[in-house]
Amino acid sequence: MRKIIAVIAGAGLLAAAGYAIAQDNTPPVCSSRTINMTGIPNYATATVTVTASQILQQCSDANGHTLTVVSPGVPYSFQINAGQTHITSFTVSDGYGGTASGSITWTRPS
Repeated sequence: MRKIIAVIAGAGLLAAAGYAIAQDNTPPVCSSRTINMTGIPNYATATVTVTASQILQQCSDANGHTLTVVSPGVPYSFQINAGQTHITSFTVSDGYGGTASGSITWTRPS
């Protein structure tokens, strides 16, 4: 019993002294979504630029860690024509070893 108390007291002293105490990390969570691109004339090729904020709005972190996009490199651009579908797969990191993946499916009607 004394050893357990000493460990707990030691951790508290380390935290008070400004040392980081290792905690369990819950990995981030990302969802996938579909964006229907309407209102673009059929003859036009659309260039889409995907930003980090578009990706990160689909993700959350239970520990409140700041998330960063690992892949693809952002900003990421592609072209899409009428009747096509494009899938942007992505991975984010919480900086503490946790990662999550998701995708954005872009569809453009004919």
